[in-house]
Parts: sequence; structure tokens; C-alpha cells
Amino acid sequence: GLAAITGNRPFMLLLGGMSVLMAGAIIGASLHMIVMDKVFSVRSWFPYILGAENIASLVSVPFWMAVARRIGKHRTLAFAALWMAAWSAPIPLLGPGDGMLYAACIVIRGVAGGALAFLIASMIADVVDLDTLKPGEARNGMYFALVGTMTKLGLAVGALAGTTIPTLFGFETAGANDPEALFALLVTYAWIPMVIMGLSAPFFWRYPLTEAMQKDLRRQIEERLAGSAAKIDA
Repeated sequence: GLAAITGNRPFMLLLGGMSVLMAGAIIGASLHMIVMDKVFSVRSWFPYILGAENIASLVSVPFWMAVARRIGKHRTLAFAALWMAAWSAPIPLLGPGDGMLYAACIVIRGVAGGALAFLIASMIADVVDLDTLKPGEARNGMYFALVGTMTKLGLAVGALAGTTIPTLFGFETAGANDPEALFALLVTYAWIPMVIMGLSAPFFWRYPLTEAMQKDLRRQIEERLAGSAAKIDA
């Protein structure tokens, strides 16, 4: 079953892109509170910034759905990954008095979350349909188990990198830090995730399962199910 899954090219591209994107996003997420406290001195803003980011993600869903209908899910997902990367770029250039600009970057970046939350789940279902047409046992459970495993791996790698890299440049969570250590913190928080999230875009862009192909898959599956039902009735 695992050999069949790894031979499913659309799924492997989606899984690779999702894992890379997750690792990049979690590096930043693991440092949110520290950056707000040590760099911008807006620790008390944490729930409001994160709340606004999530609201922006939810409100953006109809927009991303409309874009996906026009240019395809995979291209929309690639664009969303690049959107997140782009709005991470200005953050290390900001200073202690730029709390509002920092908050704006986080909230605007969060707009891409609407695409990630809905399109990835939809595309996973699409690639499972591709496997359904192949002879043999159904492997839906294995697909989703592998997605869950890779998601946890991305979380672990991202959290480890986010909390380790700044310390290599002298950053300490307790006590004062010099400008070089704070800049290393910001680079780890924004520019390293920017590069990693940008690297996820080619995975999504090369995803070959288009809407027309998916409709044809569904038609074939329904025909097979109808044929099986007819045999049972006979």
C-alpha cells in the first residue's frame, strides 16, 4: 500500500509542499510571543494580533475559492504560499517602535490562511479519488495517516528550528540582548520561514490534477459504483 501511495505523483507533490510550508510557518509561529515581547514590546497585543490574523484567514475564504475556480486549486495554493512569504519579508526591517506595522504584516499575511485551510484538505480528497480507481484494496486511511504523520513532522522540525537557531547567535529569552542577537531572532522568525514557504510553491504549482481531470475521475468512480450496485441487485 505504501508503495502505491508513493507512486501517486499528485499526492507526493501535495505532501511535499504541505510539509515544507508547515515547517516554515511553524518556525515563525514558535517565536510569535518572543518577538512581540523582546523586539516590539507589544507582548500584551498577542491575543489581539493572533485573533485578527485568524479572522483575516476566515474572511478571505470566499476570495480564495473564487480564485481557485478561475485558475485552479494548485496555482491558488502556490500563490497563497508566496503571499505568506512576501509579507514575512518586511518584518526584520522593522524596529522597536514599529509595533503597528508589525501587526499589519502579520494580519495581512494571515489572509493566505484561508487558502491553506480549505484547499489542502480538498486536494487531499482529490488525490485519494485517483487511487480509488486503481485495482486493489482501498487505502484512504493510509493516505490520511501519512498526511497526519508528515504534518506532525513539519510541526516538530519547525518548532525545533525556531527555538534553536536564535540561540546559536547569542539570543537569550531571559535578560537583555544586543542588536545582533535581536536581528538573528528576526531573521529566524521571518526571513528563514520566507525562504522555506517560498520553496513550497513549486510543489503546488507542479501538481497535475486539474479540475477537468477530477471531474472525469468522479465520473469513472460513479460508473464503477453503479456497475457494482447493478451486479448486487442482479
